Parts: sequence; structure tokens; C-alpha cells
Amino acid sequence: MHTIAGKYCIILDNQLLNDQREEGLFLHLNKLIKVDKNNQRLPLKTLSTSKVFAVTDNLLKSIGKAAFENKSPQNISNKLVANLFHFKRNISDLENNAHNLEHNLIRYMPQIVTSDSPHLIAAQINTQIEFDRTFIFLPSDFISCFLDN
Repeated sequence: MHTIAGKYCIILDNQLLNDQREEGLFLHLNKLIKVDKNNQRLPLKTLSTSKVFAVTDNLLKSIGKAAFENKSPQNISNKLVANLFHFKRNISDLENNAHNLEHNLIRYMPQIVTSDSPHLIAAQINTQIEFDRTFIFLPSDFISCFLDN
């Protein structure tokens, strides 16, 4: 995050701009980068391994102008909140659901990694998903005996 010629900017590595990758962290670029009147994301500047873009008004409002006004570019760090990115990972389905934990958590990774207590949040999410998965396989007559009382 930086200010260049009076514009509030974000500097993004070219790899993060490549939405054709199969795995990794994917930014919601529409929430980060301002588009022109033709709905194009045009860089203000191209560097050797990254590009500089003007930020959206919503991002500027949520982060605050002060975060951009340092003499040198600053990392987005803890200002990268869960709704600004997602993770994608190809998880193969092995026998006996060996990757249940990964399947359960991948969708919620932005909330987990930006949480103050990531281990707790991951445990809560996984417990809820596993409970729900188990509950749907319980016989209905077994469940109804608890509901009748």
C-alpha cells in the first residue's frame, strides 16, 4: 500500500494477478483494484515482478487513508481481511475420506487465517461440519425419540 502521485495504490505481485493458477491464495481483485470506465483494471505502473493499481473507494474507506501515506510501500498485513481473498487447493479424494479435514476447512481458510484464534476457529468449523455430516446419517426414528420429549 502506497501513495503515488496523489493516488492511493496497492502493489500486487504478478503471481497473485494470475487467476489461471490451480492452487493458492486468490485475491478478490474487484474489491481491491479500481476499474476504468470500460471495467478494465489498468495498472498505474508496471514493475519487474508486480504491478501498481489504484485501490477501490471501498478498500480505501475500510483501511483508511493513513495506511497508504507512509514514505515507503507498506504490507497489507492484518488489513487483508477474510472477504478480500480465498484459497483454492486441489484435494484428491482418497479412500476412507483421508482428506476430510482439508475438505472441511479450505472454504473457510480466509476466516481462519485472519482470526485472532485460528486454531480455535478451525476446530469449531471442523467440529460443526463433522457433526452435521454424522447427524444426517442417523436414523430418523433415533432422532425422533429425542424430539418427542
